[in-house]
Amino acid sequence: MWINKQGHLSKMSKYWGKPVPHIENMRQRFCIDNFCICTQSLGGRTFEDEFLLENMKNHGVAETIFKKALSKTIAEYYNKYGFNIFSWIDHKVDEIKRRLDNFTDYIEVYTIHGFIIENIIKPFQDDLRTIMESDFGINVNNRGIISSQIEGLGILHGINKDDIYDFIKKTNPTEFANDEFYYSKKVMGEVEIDNSAFLTSLTNELPRQMKFKASQKVEKRHIIPLKKYIWSVVKKLTHNEILYFGYRLIFAIF
Repeated sequence: MWINKQGHLSKMSKYWGKPVPHIENMRQRFCIDNFCICTQSLGGRTFEDEFLLENMKNHGVAETIFKKALSKTIAEYYNKYGFNIFSWIDHKVDEIKRRLDNFTDYIEVYTIHGFIIENIIKPFQDDLRTIMESDFGINVNNRGIISSQIEGLGILHGINKDDIYDFIKKTNPTEFANDEFYYSKKVMGEVEIDNSAFLTSLTNELPRQMKFKASQKVEKRHIIPLKKYIWSVVKKLTHNEILYFGYRLIFAIF
């Protein structure tokens, strides 16, 4: 059933059997080959969302549609960096600084992650290590600064997998001596603090849930030593961990 112009319920067969004015208007406006128009057949999303999603299958069509809705400023940004989300993230601070022009000597510009790293995590490394041990039972040595992963690169980029496997085995030679490891660096790098579980426990006023989430490919008993390697040897935090420790440090220190 559908609601016709008079506001009455009508059979869907009548709806499909006649041209839809707003669809026809769009077809005339966007004279593009292979142009796809869909009307909320995916369910639950707006027409505009589905309109763009369906046409994302054809990059040229998606680009034309996307640019039609952009302001001049955003269009310039898109022309530089395209649909690459990592390029948008990497350059947004530089873009803001460019627009501030002569005021950059007086204003510091950060992403939220950059602000937390530079102003909360780096200055309070001892407190960070204390929280790592109290929340997760992981003791991290005091050598070197713990910082963030590099945008666009995996957290284990440049690391030899065998070095990671050897480190895990050495944390418990008796238990792990005969273990065989086939984890990819991508799978190992995805092991991180479960922010959703932590936030849910806070929201529902339950005991704080401080745990890790990982692929089912990773054995549970390997998670802690793997994370210990990343924090104490690689000395990097994932983007989600930056948010977690930023929150914990603020409430622990200030």
